[in-house]
Amino acid sequence: MMKFTKIMPSASPLCLSLLCLVLVSLPLLAETITVRALGLGDPELIPERYLKTANGFEHLAMSTRQPGVFIQISTEKSLPLFEKLAIEGQPTTYQLVQELKLPEDAKNVLILAFSSDKEEHYLVIPDNFLQNDSNKWLVVNTSSKSVVLQVGGIDGEKLVIESNENRGWSIDVEPEKGFAVTARTNCDDKTFYSTYWRLREQERSIVIFSQEGNKMKLTRISDHFLHPAEGGS
Repeated sequence: MMKFTKIMPSASPLCLSLLCLVLVSLPLLAETITVRALGLGDPELIPERYLKTANGFEHLAMSTRQPGVFIQISTEKSLPLFEKLAIEGQPTTYQLVQELKLPEDAKNVLILAFSSDKEEHYLVIPDNFLQNDSNKWLVVNTSSKSVVLQVGGIDGEKLVIESNENRGWSIDVEPEKGFAVTARTNCDDKTFYSTYWRLREQERSIVIFSQEGNKMKLTRISDHFLHPAEGGS
């Protein structure tokens, strides 16, 4: 944050009739954000990570079945991840391993953790779909390919989502009834996913595209209607 301070004229001849502006640099104030995480792919390939909170270090749960519990932290522009170092006969310590860039102005964030080419990767997105209805999905594409997602059969709605893009998508389907879902790569029109889903009134859907080599994968995660103040999801 920058602040301009007015300096009154001094005895110096150069400043007798001037107003001098001095630029003062003030430290950025930490803000409180709410964090939860979701693992993709093989859980064995996702390392344990911790967040530093007001009450000490808390384990960041990265379940592959549903988003983990909500954790509140104070931070500035990045999200530090720590690993736990436990050496026999010595106090437990925590080591900073990575700082993730936060989406601008996000108060709630979801960390997507996945492994690719034997390396860990993290995608931090705004967790702003918490108030969505069951017919509005969060669609995330972590792959390197553009994807076409379609619901309702051949004449149904389509969404084109580019590589490393995430967005909300409202679909026009009736709750508790089945509907067709297909996904294909946009470059070669090759279908890699086709099935029927049911829209449940008390659940949102997080639809995630990932890639293992040249193989594309779609994962659907159920996100129950809970608010951060109510605990985990």
